[in-house]
Amino acid sequence: MSNLSILIEQLKPFNCHDKLRIGSVYDGGYIMPEKTLRDADCLLSFGVSTNIDFEEHFLKLNQSVEIYMYDPFIGFREDFVRLIKRVFKKDETIIKREIKLADNPFYFVKDKGLLRQSVERAFHWIKFYKFIAQNKVFFRKIGLRNYCDSKFTNFQSIFSNDIILSKKSIVLKIDIEGDEYIVFDDLINFVTNISVILFEFHDVKNNYIELTNIIKKLKEIGLYLVHIHGNNSDVLVEGSTIPNTLELTFCKAEYCNYPEIDESKYPVNNLDAPCNPKKVDYMLDFLN
Repeated sequence: MSNLSILIEQLKPFNCHDKLRIGSVYDGGYIMPEKTLRDADCLLSFGVSTNIDFEEHFLKLNQSVEIYMYDPFIGFREDFVRLIKRVFKKDETIIKREIKLADNPFYFVKDKGLLRQSVERAFHWIKFYKFIAQNKVFFRKIGLRNYCDSKFTNFQSIFSNDIILSKKSIVLKIDIEGDEYIVFDDLINFVTNISVILFEFHDVKNNYIELTNIIKKLKEIGLYLVHIHGNNSDVLVEGSTIPNTLELTFCKAEYCNYPEIDESKYPVNNLDAPCNPKKVDYMLDFLN
């Protein structure tokens, strides 16, 4: 059996009947079991970028939860620079990919001018600072790695905090643009009180062996894959129908029907949505 075939076997999710979508309709929305939302007393969100729809919706649905948000690359200055680069087409960080997907017939938005973009960003930041000013929301301008310095922290440091240690049902959201692979070995030492992990895995084509091992290790410690979605802003892994960026949800056995395999077709209607609304979603036919 090839390495990609082994990965496909690991990517088959287990049954979970009470899943719901939290966050944005498009990119920024995540799928998790509803009961885990009700039970959660802490959300650790790594890589929030400038989209806090998930965190805002989470707090609306569970007003007793405490939210800790981490991102070293956001702030008013950084956001203003991104806006200017976008307007003048100077953003060299944008990677152009040939996405062979049909246009989404249900989505149409006119291009926005500089004035409208500027006004929208201003309202966006008002919303952001209003949200992190709440008593139960904490934001740190610091990233997640497998070490600590002035710009980054690690799980060992985070879970040495007595407040975090006291939590009984923690939800992790990890979207750190490729560094998810290097932080994993640090993470597995602190999973006792983690009920859900929302993982976005990037660059699967170059890390599919590592991803296979991560899913296996999570299963060994009692965290089971219950949902999968392909990010349609990225290409497919060459020679396969596996999206190069995958959004995966893992939860404890008490929240799913392990070991019953989910035979549903993915993406799931009325639950999943394309990350890039301009294109249709990837069909994950390899699961069936």
